[in-house]
Amino acid sequence: MKYNYGELCVQIIVLFIFYNIIYYFPPLKKYSDDTRFNVYRSLMCLAFSYFGIHIGLNFFKHGINHPFSFRHTQINEVQYIFMAYLVLDIIKIIASNPLKEIRPDLLVHHILCILGLLAAHNAKQYGYIHVIILIAESLSIVSGIDAMAIEDDNKYLSYKCKKFRKRVLKYIRMPIWILILVYLLKYTNRSNSLVWYHFLISTILIIFLDYYWLQKCNKVIQIYENN
Repeated sequence: MKYNYGELCVQIIVLFIFYNIIYYFPPLKKYSDDTRFNVYRSLMCLAFSYFGIHIGLNFFKHGINHPFSFRHTQINEVQYIFMAYLVLDIIKIIASNPLKEIRPDLLVHHILCILGLLAAHNAKQYGYIHVIILIAESLSIVSGIDAMAIEDDNKYLSYKCKKFRKRVLKYIRMPIWILILVYLLKYTNRSNSLVWYHFLISTILIIFLDYYWLQKCNKVIQIYENN
C-alpha cells in the first residue's frame, strides 16, 4: 500500500493553522517565537500521549499479542498526524534558527521517527507498538510551560518542569524502550527485517538521547536545589 502523501499534506496544513492559532493567541504575544512554538509542541505531545494511552487501552487485548501486525483505522489516522507534526517541526527548526543554534538531538530524534514510520508503512507493519510509543511524547508536555517560565524568570516553575521531565524519562520512556527490545527479541522471525533493524538501532540511539536529556534536567535541578 502506497503512502498517502495527499493525506500527509492535509495534516501538515491543519497543524500549520493550529500553530498559527497558538502563535497569535493574545496571552502569548509577549513571548518569543520559540516559546510560542514550544506551547504548540506541548499541546501536540499532550494529544499524542492521549492517543497512545486511549488506543493502547482500547485495543490492548489484541494489540499486546500482535504488536507489529495488529492494525486499525484509528492507528493509521494517528500516524499521518504524527508524521505531519515531525515534518512541520523539522521545517520550523531549520527555518527559524541560525545553523549554530539548531538542536542536533531533536533532528536526530525526528529523522529516526520519520524513517521508522515510512519503513513500517511500506512493510505493512505500522501497528499497535507504534501507537504505544506515542506515550513517550509525554516528555514534551511541559516544554511550553518551561519556556514561558524561563522567559518570566520563574526559576521554581522551570525547576518543577525539569523534575516532571526527569520522571517521564525514568518511569515512562525507559520502560517503553525496554518493552520494545523485549518485543524485538520475541518477534525476530515475524517482523520485517528492515523494520526490526530500524527499531533496534533507533531504540538504542534514543536511549542515549534520553540519557543526554536526563543529564540536562539534572543540571538545572541541582543548580536550583543547591541555591
